[in-house]
Amino acid sequence: MGKKKVLNIRLCSGMSCTTRGRHKLASLLGKYKANGHESIKYYTVDSPCAFNCEKGPTVIMNGDLHSGVDEDKLMELLQDYEEILEME
Repeated sequence: MGKKKVLNIRLCSGMSCTTRGRHKLASLLGKYKANGHESIKYYTVDSPCAFNCEKGPTVIMNGDLHSGVDEDKLMELLQDYEEILEME
């Protein structure tokens, strides 16, 4: 098997994102990573405030900022990024 591809995921830990559901996203990510693709390494960290408060929760994936992320949108993003990584 070749070198694992990396999906960097940063969850904004600012107050606004936290009150808008950041913890639900963190929990979902934990469960998802446990069942992820063998060829992808999931690297998740808390990020300081992304200054996108009015549009939170904010998730940054491989440098791309995504606003208003709920559990459904997070699942879509994960699947989209995995497809992109698998094609590289």
